[in-house]
Order: sequence, then structure tokens, then C-alpha cells
Amino acid sequence: DCHILGFGVSEDLAKLQLLDGWSCATTVRSICDLRNACSRALPTAGKEGLDSQMRRWTGFRLDKSEQCSDWAVRPLSRSQIRYAAAD
Repeated sequence: DCHILGFGVSEDLAKLQLLDGWSCATTVRSICDLRNACSRALPTAGKEGLDSQMRRWTGFRLDKSEQCSDWAVRPLSRSQIRYAAAD
């Protein structure tokens, strides 16, 4: 069973469902979407992305330098893995 904590998780799950051999319905037990939590805490911030929300609530910025890197090249770099984990 898988428990997911993330930001904008529904969009990620929709992409994951396109992968061969991975079914959200059979593996995901619970989901906590922090985008929804942020929206409930401050409704005017509901449309903001992860970087904006991180700055608002923690004062930290999300490093987006790897966002447009070549994700098809293997192995992924340490920087790409850190970005993927944070994003």
C-alpha cells in the first residue's frame, strides 16, 4: 500500500497512470494534497504553485533549475533527483 503526501497530487497521479504496470487504484491507500490544505488555510492562495506556497509558509524557495533538464537521459543526475523529490 502507498500513502502519498504531495502538492497538486491529482495531476501527478494522472501522469503516473499512463505508465505501464502502475495502477493508482490498486496501490494508493491515502492521499494528502497540500495544495488543498493551503487553499483551506488561505483561500486567496489556492491558485498559487508550490514555489509560491513554500515561500509563503516557510520562507524557502524551490530550486527550479532542473525543471527543463533532459529527463530522458539516464542515469538522472543527483540534482535532478533532488528536484524531483522536492517537486
